[in-house]
Amino acid sequence: MQRNVFERHPVDGFRTSKVESISVTGQGRRLFAGTSEGNLILYESRIENTASGKIYSCRSGDTIRKATKDKKAVQSLVIVESWRLIIGIMDGSIYAFDSQFSQLLGSIADAKTYHLFAVGERQNGVVVVNKKKLSHYGWQHPGFTLRREFNLIDVPKSIAYVKNSVIIAYKKFYECLDLTSGLTSRILDVEREHKMVITECPTNAFRRETILLSLGAQGVFLDADAVAQGQSFAFGSANEERLEWSAMPNAVEILNPFIVSCLSDSSIEIHSLSNLVALQKISISTPSSQSLSFAINREEGIPPVNSLGQHVFVCNGDQLTALKMVPLATQVEALVASNCHEEALRLCQVCENKNLIAGIDVRCIYEANAFAMLAKGDFEKAVQNFILAKTDFLTVAANFPDFIPHNLQNALSINPNQGKKYSGSVLQRAAAAVAILCDHHRPAILRRAEKADKVREVGFMASSSAKPSFSTGYKGSAASFSGASMMGSSMSISSGLMGTSASAIDENDEDYIANPDEEIGRAILCDTMYLFALMNCAPPKKNVVIDLLKGTNRCQIESCSVLLASNGDSYIEALLWLYRSQNQHARVLAALTEDKCVTGTGWTRDQFYRWTAEYLQWLWYHEDDVNLPKQALAALKSVLEYDAELGLCVLVCRPVGKTSFGGKGVTITEVLTFLRSTSPKQNYNRGQLNFGASSGTGSKGKEKGVFGWQNEKIVSQVLADAYLANGHALAVAFLECLVSSGEAPANMHDEFAQLLVEGLPMDAELEHINHDTIDLADLTTDSETLRMYKIYRRKLQAFLSISPEYHPQRVLKFLPRTYLQENALVLSRLGRHREVLKIYLHQLNNQDLAEHYCSRIYGIMVGDMGIVEAAASASASASNMSTNASKVANKSGAAGQGKRAFFMVTNPLTTAGALPAVPINLSTPGEIYLILFEVILDVEEEAIQQMHRDAKFDLVVSLAEKYYDRFDVNAFLELLPRNTPVSVLVKYFQIVYEYQSSRKRNLQIVHQLLRTREVYVRTVSTAKDGSNNSNTANSTRK
Repeated sequence: MQRNVFERHPVDGFRTSKVESISVTGQGRRLFAGTSEGNLILYESRIENTASGKIYSCRSGDTIRKATKDKKAVQSLVIVESWRLIIGIMDGSIYAFDSQFSQLLGSIADAKTYHLFAVGERQNGVVVVNKKKLSHYGWQHPGFTLRREFNLIDVPKSIAYVKNSVIIAYKKFYECLDLTSGLTSRILDVEREHKMVITECPTNAFRRETILLSLGAQGVFLDADAVAQGQSFAFGSANEERLEWSAMPNAVEILNPFIVSCLSDSSIEIHSLSNLVALQKISISTPSSQSLSFAINREEGIPPVNSLGQHVFVCNGDQLTALKMVPLATQVEALVASNCHEEALRLCQVCENKNLIAGIDVRCIYEANAFAMLAKGDFEKAVQNFILAKTDFLTVAANFPDFIPHNLQNALSINPNQGKKYSGSVLQRAAAAVAILCDHHRPAILRRAEKADKVREVGFMASSSAKPSFSTGYKGSAASFSGASMMGSSMSISSGLMGTSASAIDENDEDYIANPDEEIGRAILCDTMYLFALMNCAPPKKNVVIDLLKGTNRCQIESCSVLLASNGDSYIEALLWLYRSQNQHARVLAALTEDKCVTGTGWTRDQFYRWTAEYLQWLWYHEDDVNLPKQALAALKSVLEYDAELGLCVLVCRPVGKTSFGGKGVTITEVLTFLRSTSPKQNYNRGQLNFGASSGTGSKGKEKGVFGWQNEKIVSQVLADAYLANGHALAVAFLECLVSSGEAPANMHDEFAQLLVEGLPMDAELEHINHDTIDLADLTTDSETLRMYKIYRRKLQAFLSISPEYHPQRVLKFLPRTYLQENALVLSRLGRHREVLKIYLHQLNNQDLAEHYCSRIYGIMVGDMGIVEAAASASASASNMSTNASKVANKSGAAGQGKRAFFMVTNPLTTAGALPAVPINLSTPGEIYLILFEVILDVEEEAIQQMHRDAKFDLVVSLAEKYYDRFDVNAFLELLPRNTPVSVLVKYFQIVYEYQSSRKRNLQIVHQLLRTREVYVRTVSTAKDGSNNSNTANSTRK
């Protein structure tokens, strides 16, 4: 769009002719002019405001440099503001003058043929060209120092100092020279020779730092970093940006926000820096022998009072013309008045000096542009502009009535005919834009709604009863709205935002809530519109809808549920999440049936039951409402029948952050009764032990740990050894998890033991098996009945050996007498060691079990864990008990204190504490062996009566020789009959004698060592006391 961005003004008082180059500094008040004869003259510029307008004039000051006899032209004048220098080519050399005091500070005059130079202001360097040689100098006040010289392949036509490189223009190509390494790389080829221009364009709002290279009447922008790294480019690539000139350029400068070019047809052309469009062309008449020269006065920060402002000074050789930039604020207002909002916004964005547009409210322009885009049907761009304008959400929402339910429209006082109605593809595009709008505003709106909830709960603010309200469906709350302004309002850029409601949200104000009901209602509107928009997108954003409803949301349940239900079975999961997020659990459970949810377009059976299990687990562990766990238990039956393991995980897999086994308000007895009444149809025992993703669609399948639970080790070990064939097995597995985790009360330990006993099969198949010798570990070829029998007996033995909570007397009442090992474990808990040993020796005929039992009791009493563990391992090998379970029991029993966690046969060998001490009922540790000997020698037992007398004594003597150091010799001899031959005990006496002698010698050695240590300690102590006394005496004499 062509428009005037610069105003042309002649400058009076300029008397210099044959001007070759000009430069300006000091806020435009000091202008330097270099002539073709070699003069350098300073002018003072000023502006006078008169009735007829502004008058530009200048007054000749000092002649900084007079022409020499060679009369060579002064060329390429450059002002370096940070160095406070004016640099130019004079008499073929480089001269630098103080731009403030006009004094010569330095020069590069070693050659008289310099024709090009470029300044790197940030790099504090200057490069100069003498034919085919380029020299790199550094500026150090008050002169130049040579850094490095480079040989060139040809005479350059133009150069530019960019970063740490030099861009060199030859006749047919551009080249980059790295000043550090000296490496060169070709950047761009040129088709035909022309006046080549290189301009560095700084970073702005629309592009990174670039290099503008001229290619005839076209210019191409190249990335400055890529150029400095030696990257080559091909003219005509699709992604390059181009600039079109009306004629060949002689010089190009950046005057933000414009590109100012001096063209070969004696004109100044202005382009927009944002979109590179030509805006204005100003022709300057010039004598045939002269060319234009121009200088730019830039403004940084707030312009001083005496500043001339942003100007371009143009000289045609004899006359000076000032091109004054029209104030940017004025340009913006003119563009807005012409409804060129996008151009006005680009102008504001690219302007680096925001002081030049300080009076412009950019938000108003964004909002005006948004309404213009909305009228054109460009909904997405309209919403983006509304967001940038920070327009109140209600104001924008009112323009999309298609996504607002009728009851919300009434509460908002929105006239359905006020906004446009959309359909088809237009509605789909509008839906995508509304989704962007709601997604942007949602975090701030929900945050304030949460604060409003707290304000309303404490009664800090009372809701206004005069305003209309409506039922929201969100936790039974009501919200009220004031009317929102619509399209058609007038706009003033300086007055503020158009159509902004008085109740607009200040997102920076997190503390003040003027009306809690209105904030809550705003949140309900936002989430409801968001859902409606997502459902009307093409294609519908199903996964986004589910994610929205899974999290905290305030969707209006009535209208949203109708919308979801009308879209068929594919949105059944979204509908359930809606009910669930709004605490409508009765609706969830009513809709959560297989016939309603498992369809061709909905869930698969596996997805349905996994989602159901996850939801029921959430209900089971809910602590605020005691009715929810009861509802979860009642609805669990279908899951247990489909997949017993999955259903059991609902009850026993404790979610992260929970400290109990859930089921608030439900007793363990009620759970057990419910489980025993269930009949699982399938028993996979897949060992997955997870619920999968909480969403049935888009889940990652059955990856372990997707749902997340704390007691994974316990539950996985319990279920790995479970055989969930019936309801009784479910009850056993459930109670086993509680017992193993230490969560079950003491009376439940007795219940667990009874469940195990009751679960033992009593089929005819088991009538002929030997309960004492059967291998309980091998399940490979067993029938279902035998398998169940072995599993339950293993669990029962492990439980009786480890748990300290059950009551032995009660267990003995229902424990079958045929299970000898289990009876021995219970009798051991009662401290009835003689009966235990009789079972091992006389009924099981297992001497090893009796022997290891004595070792275990002895180790516990003396506190020797090595003995205890060795006995446990040997005992497990000799019986059907688990080695690991026995070790845990023995370790715990030896510790004798603290609460512990119970683990089954296959559980990990880690405990939360230790078993309380088993009742020993013995006066000395060795007494257990004396009891063992008595049981062996007991002549009243029929089995012993049949033993040969010599064999009986040989067994007792061999055990005595083996454990000679664990019992009293005299007590042992008193047990033997008085007519026992001494010859039988000779080996035993020798062993005892050697043991006693060795022990005596050891005690003597220890005694002597202690005496020696005592003597040493006394000697050292006496020496220290003598030294201290001597020092004290010396101090006293002094």
